[in-house]
Amino acid sequence: MIGRLLSRGQDVAGHFADKYGYKMQEFKPPVWGVVLVAITAFAYLLASFAIEYTFSHLIPSLVMVESTEAVLFEPIEKEDPDAIPDSKLEQELFLIKQQPITSSFCRTIKLLHSVGGFCARFRGLSVYVFSSVLAASVNHSVAAIIPLSAIGISEIITAVLFANLWMAWTHIVISAPSELPWFRRVPTYQSWKKIAGPTAYAAVAEQISVLFPVGLILVSGIADISPEDRKNMSSTERHIVVLKTIGIIITTFATLLFVALPARVALTRIHASLLPEDQKTIVPVDRSFSGKVNDMDEHLTIRDALKTFERSSRIRLIKTYAKGFFMQVALAMVFFTIVAGEVVLIIGPSKIMEFGCMGGVSAE
Repeated sequence: MIGRLLSRGQDVAGHFADKYGYKMQEFKPPVWGVVLVAITAFAYLLASFAIEYTFSHLIPSLVMVESTEAVLFEPIEKEDPDAIPDSKLEQELFLIKQQPITSSFCRTIKLLHSVGGFCARFRGLSVYVFSSVLAASVNHSVAAIIPLSAIGISEIITAVLFANLWMAWTHIVISAPSELPWFRRVPTYQSWKKIAGPTAYAAVAEQISVLFPVGLILVSGIADISPEDRKNMSSTERHIVVLKTIGIIITTFATLLFVALPARVALTRIHASLLPEDQKTIVPVDRSFSGKVNDMDEHLTIRDALKTFERSSRIRLIKTYAKGFFMQVALAMVFFTIVAGEVVLIIGPSKIMEFGCMGGVSAE
């Protein structure tokens, strides 16, 4: 789909160049204008990455492992000594579940700041960058060896190979600050054997959520429709294309929600179950996971990891991802507006009016 969008962008750019290319070649943007746009683009990339890392990776991981604490208050003695206590009513009144810390971004950010200041928003960044670069390098090498028919296999192999690095990232994110450098916190080979299977499961689920919608696009024939074909379509054919597109979008969200997301939740909770006993967590975590883990050598299974993940936590996790997505959309709109203003400033209103008039004349 991204490739198709890029192709459409090239078509539009080529059409614009054919109409106004000779005029555009006459205009040479000033150096300060190029530098200004470059700085703005760089600032956008930094801001986008900051939002992506904090609100789409770090905070969701905390949501996946946080347990809802229940606080039991002692009942107040009744003024009437002859009154008969209602034990069921007292339990309902005084067994209170506290609101999770990750229920709002503000509370979570305040917690992170109390743990390590502003930089705590990026805790685990060093191992994240190292793992991403290393995994990308190995993935390209593996992909060059494996036949094209095995698309996605290289990503699965890479994920399993570096499973310990990603578990170290989870441990750093959810635990209290440590004096040890991140490479000293990478789990041992014995831990790798415990998470190799769940990591492969999560990697397969992620590949399904990516490749299945792509396969639908290819099978539906939407990717093969050219601009000329769209012009010659009847209204019925246009409606069919729209329905196919809507169906693919719904399928994409469904695979993300019911395939990729549960697998990611299970893997993260399994990581948390293998956190060393001497390391404290920054959010309340039931280290026994509802009694499923009773020994230091035990760890959650995929089934137990999902079974112990409460419905309220699932809803909170989906809301967290949705908020992060809309933050990215808002950021893109803001920077698009800024760049549009910079283009007007660089080119000048007179030039823009000239191009607009040319477009109007050509359209006639």
